[in-house]
Amino acid sequence: MKKFKIGIGFGHGGKFTGAINHSLDKSILTKNPDDIITPLYEKDLNLYFGMKLYRYLWDLHCYRLVLIRGYDRHLSRFLWNDLRLRAKRANDENCDLFISIHFNSPKDSDDHITWGTEIITSLGETESDIYAQKILKNMGDLFDWQCFTFRSKKNRKVISENRFKIRGEKDINLSVLRRTKMPAILWEVDFLSNNDRVMWALKPEHQMIMFRAIHEGIQETIK
Repeated sequence: MKKFKIGIGFGHGGKFTGAINHSLDKSILTKNPDDIITPLYEKDLNLYFGMKLYRYLWDLHCYRLVLIRGYDRHLSRFLWNDLRLRAKRANDENCDLFISIHFNSPKDSDDHITWGTEIITSLGETESDIYAQKILKNMGDLFDWQCFTFRSKKNRKVISENRFKIRGEKDINLSVLRRTKMPAILWEVDFLSNNDRVMWALKPEHQMIMFRAIHEGIQETIK
């Protein structure tokens, strides 16, 4: 039986840093003290977090996976062409689904409290919307279950640490979503501008719940 093929893209890369958090540094990802002087770029967080998702899906042995970029690089020195080449790679590989990993940033650069996860799809009603809706629903269900379990133990601190907020699904005319020929979603994991949410997203126990929701959402859609 042919395995379902997923293209996984890590937003930005190389000269395209994406959003920047100057109050955190790259050492929270690398554990390298030399990286304390380097601010936390979205491109680095996308790559780190996305590779965790890649390994999770790989270990399930039920997908064929394609990395759009496996390390810190850009595909072209021109942004418009870089985005075009990302979509082209997924198309050339005949992927069944494309997932682009990002961390969000608010319009107000002084906003450090906005938080929550969301998934962006292309304009109009497409199959991508079904993937997005099922994944988000599963995330909400799984985290509600987690909180219910912790609440039964009356551990308020754990409940607070496991809070999860779904901002919903949005249709936006983005190049990488518009150019892909297969269903495609752009997942904004949480807000890079919110230090607490960055640290929350880096906890393995939280990642495993989100990744499980993605896997189950995919399986529910392709049945």
